[in-house]
Amino acid sequence: MDKQGRKSWEALGELYAWFGDFHLRAGGYSQPYMRKIPTYEEMKEYNPTKTFRKVTDHTFLIRFPSCMGDDPTLEWVHQSIDAYLTSGCENLIIDIRGNGGGTDDIFNPYEKLLYDRKGYVDGVEIRNTLAHIAEIADIELDWLQQVVETMKKSQDAFVAMTPRQVDIAYDTISPLPRRAALMIDGQVASAGEQMVLNLRSCSQRTTIYGQDNTKGCLDYSNCRGVNLPQSGITLYIPMTRSCRLPDKGIDQTGIAPDVRIPLPLPETLTDNVDTWTLWVAKELEKEPDSL
Repeated sequence: MDKQGRKSWEALGELYAWFGDFHLRAGGYSQPYMRKIPTYEEMKEYNPTKTFRKVTDHTFLIRFPSCMGDDPTLEWVHQSIDAYLTSGCENLIIDIRGNGGGTDDIFNPYEKLLYDRKGYVDGVEIRNTLAHIAEIADIELDWLQQVVETMKKSQDAFVAMTPRQVDIAYDTISPLPRRAALMIDGQVASAGEQMVLNLRSCSQRTTIYGQDNTKGCLDYSNCRGVNLPQSGITLYIPMTRSCRLPDKGIDQTGIAPDVRIPLPLPETLTDNVDTWTLWVAKELEKEPDSL
């Protein structure tokens, strides 16, 4: 214990939380000291679960609660898109409430479906250290091996991992959906937030709906874990920082929705069609001139 009576793991958690970065953390010990975010504990059940189905004859729902790639899988993502395209619905809701992140690749099929204009997002730089080189050196991706070689040759503290501006462009534009909604909440983080930024940039037909801003966990990313030798506590250290820093960071505020949903929290969010989804469907089905 220290002079204030805190146990060592509490002091460590408080130290890491001081940086205000949800990716940089000491196991779960930093969480009590982090900026408070909505947890939705007042709901009867908050457990967003993958599903795709019709909401009405005009609007289809895809609930996509994780970018980890295991549940749902990339195969499921393609199945959900196929189901939508054969549903006869002109509108689409993609609900990512609770999506705490994972990998960007898994949401790319949704991005391609909703794409209707060329967009761009800010790239990332990687901190140039021997430990970070060792972390990525065995990943068999040609572009990443080029980054490793650049890091080995450079004396700079940070090295470009991607271009500073990453263009979003596809060869075709899908005629459907006619209108789309992306539903968010305060638990959307990391790759989930990147999905929000990408779609906001490249899909004019997509409106972001929610009540809370996203979590704010994206300015620093691509973590590696380091186990402390005696305590076994795992430190999670982001290896990259966004090129939008220092002027356009999102971690202090999260990403705001385009439209705030003016309803109480639903009682239950699992694989059901909840009250918020029904409200968003009605918004999508309004005639454009009445919006």
